[in-house]
Amino acid sequence: HEKHEQLHLFAMLQQDVEFLTFHLRLSSPQTRVKLPATGPGRDDPAAALKLRRPCWFKGKWVDTPVYEGKKLCAGNRIAGPAIIEEPNTTVVIPEGFRCTANERGYYVLTGHGSY
Repeated sequence: HEKHEQLHLFAMLQQDVEFLTFHLRLSSPQTRVKLPATGPGRDDPAAALKLRRPCWFKGKWVDTPVYEGKKLCAGNRIAGPAIIEEPNTTVVIPEGFRCTANERGYYVLTGHGSY
């Protein structure tokens, strides 16, 4: 009641105090996770090419390469439009963008295209 009165200039002493929102911050010692690095590759991702299929980009069907993410190596570069399929996600690379696989298995998209 006292804090409410300080903040809002009134208190309803006959009412119970009700908490509606809690903010909690926790911390815990953690061990750093070391992600496995993939082997170095070349720019050419041809070994990871799974298939080609028509996909809808900018109002038209485009024959699009589809890559298997597990087979991409660090350094592989893929020019959009393209698709990378992973077990739990799909990465769409629009026209005008380029995707590079890094040594930790992340995909870095760069470019100045519009989607």
